[in-house]
Amino acid sequence: MRSNRVRRWRKLRHLARLAPTVRALDAAPGVFVWDDLSLLLFTPRMRARTVFVLHHYEPLQHDSAPLEALLWERLFGMLSQCAAVVCGPVLGGLPPRSRRPRRTGHPQRSST
Repeated sequence: MRSNRVRRWRKLRHLARLAPTVRALDAAPGVFVWDDLSLLLFTPRMRARTVFVLHHYEPLQHDSAPLEALLWERLFGMLSQCAAVVCGPVLGGLPPRSRRPRRTGHPQRSST
């Protein structure tokens, strides 16, 4: 948990600021790509067309404890309602080019 008073309750303030914008998106066409707790504000219809990218969950970084842990628990319970969930590395991204697997072309097809 963070003890910095400025950061304390930051995520709850973030959710409160986003609520009107998220409500306005309910009628918007298309697919959403989302990656934070504000998914909690989505309607079931919005979640059904959301690709959720889970890449930065870190319990030690909670700034709104104990509520933030409860919010994440609720979010994890909603992920099955999303069109897709993509899990990525917590930090970084793709490994350096030299460590990426090489593409070898198309896989061999069996003759059977």
